[in-house]
Amino acid sequence: MLTFILSAMRADNAIFPLLLRMFWDSLDAIYRGLCRRTGDPESLFDVIQWEFFQSIVSWDPKRLHSKIAVNIVLNTRRAALIWLKQDALEGKELQGTPALEGARISWRALEEVSAAPEDMEAFLLDLRQRGVLDPIQVDLILETDVHRRMSVYGWAREKGLPG
Repeated sequence: MLTFILSAMRADNAIFPLLLRMFWDSLDAIYRGLCRRTGDPESLFDVIQWEFFQSIVSWDPKRLHSKIAVNIVLNTRRAALIWLKQDALEGKELQGTPALEGARISWRALEEVSAAPEDMEAFLLDLRQRGVLDPIQVDLILETDVHRRMSVYGWAREKGLPG
């Protein structure tokens, strides 16, 4: 399922907030682990968000087809650590994030975003109406991740797809 969400992200970054929610625990752990190393937590979150975005858009399905989530998180953390080291040495600031402008949100705003099923459902339906996700993808995400009614395999069986 992650592979088609990442593929959709390549077409339209409007799905980025969904990916942030999906990876929230891992990104939060990176942030909390590195926060004490910087005096600028907002910039750190911007860096983590930017590097996460870069890890997603640079994902190559032909090269990396297993352990995708782990690799995205590790790449994000590694890049944020490099930024922190450079920042400590030369006062480097995050530069040029135009591809993220339509999708980026602040740390505080993301903490306040409700992960209630009805809010996620409304977000996914909006993405479907905009053509970012198709109805089958929305149904799969809703049934397996948002409402947690069944596994991906159970969903596939219910739809008559080969397991």
